[in-house]
Amino acid sequence: MNPQPPSTPSDKRRWHGYDWIKLAVAGVLAVLLIRVGLGGPAAQSMVRARSLPVGTDIPVVSSVEMPTAAPTVFSAATSSAKPTALSAGAPSAQPSVALSASLTSPPQKGGQLTIGAPAEGARLASGKMSVSGTGRLGARLEVLNSDQVIAETTVGADGTWSAAVELPAGTAVISVRVKGTDESILPVRVMVGSVQENFCTSLAVGCQVWVARAGGLRLRLRSSSAIRDDNLISRLPISAQMELLEGPNPAGGHAWWRVRTLGGQEGWAAGENLVLQPD
Repeated sequence: MNPQPPSTPSDKRRWHGYDWIKLAVAGVLAVLLIRVGLGGPAAQSMVRARSLPVGTDIPVVSSVEMPTAAPTVFSAATSSAKPTALSAGAPSAQPSVALSASLTSPPQKGGQLTIGAPAEGARLASGKMSVSGTGRLGARLEVLNSDQVIAETTVGADGTWSAAVELPAGTAVISVRVKGTDESILPVRVMVGSVQENFCTSLAVGCQVWVARAGGLRLRLRSSSAIRDDNLISRLPISAQMELLEGPNPAGGHAWWRVRTLGGQEGWAAGENLVLQPD
């Protein structure tokens, strides 16, 4: 057997090709360890790879599992957030927030029911004219002459309303009310065209009369000449016009007159609340 020649110091320090490969792999692994962290699955696989012999296949980590925060939908009825299930085959949807349907509405314009035109006591020419005022946004209104509905309108987004009307010659008493209610605001009295003077000097059948403004109360029209809870027909606005048909019929301390209103209602009214001229 031939003896091996003695080794020299230069033989111990000689680098072979695979040594350079190991050095390059070690450098790449070090960079990856820094990027993904030492605790993740990929890092652990890389650490194990460094202890493997050269030529051994290094296991590859296809992905790093990270906790996914599911988008939440906030309910208007509860303060707890519930995760929304995401489909594995569809892209993640942007989280959405459900808005409550009971959000506070913006302040409404107008609000107070008024008549701005025509003015109290105005003298107007016969024919069509405009009546206007303010009210609650979106309210459906009825415009009346005495107790007769002459127009309907709706309060607009700016809190105002208007209606085109045509009034007969004479004294007109214009009021407005929310449709479906019995209460109207204080009316505006105007003179339309030529006004004929009322020649009646006292209450009598055939005379035109008006509800007195004294006291500022609406006049109760009843189905009989008595004050009972079951015979109320309606409440007539101040200055409502009517014709005397029958009376007087004294009962219960009142002188009752059967009347027909401008709106066509018939019933009994207490005579002390009637005047011969609109006041």
